[in-house]
Order: sequence, then structure tokens, then C-alpha cells
Amino acid sequence: MNRGLLWFRTDLRLSDNLALKTAMENSGAIVPVYILEEDRRA
Repeated sequence: MNRGLLWFRTDLRLSDNLALKTAMENSGAIVPVYILEEDRRA
């Protein structure tokens, strides 16, 4: 199975996300990644 990695950076919208659409068309499975950075102001 062909897997794709989709790194969400700032745009988490799904309905009109071109990168997500492309990944879905070219991969059998998608691994979504989003890194939530810790607030360093404290």
C-alpha cells in the first residue's frame, strides 16, 4: 500500500485543502501530522 505523509502547518481546513486533495488522489493511506508547539511565554 502506498502511504502519504501530510504535514499540516497552519492551514487545518479540510474542505478546500489542495495538499490534502493531492495526497488523497496519490496515496492509499494518509498519515496526518500536526505539531502543537508549547507556549513559551510562561
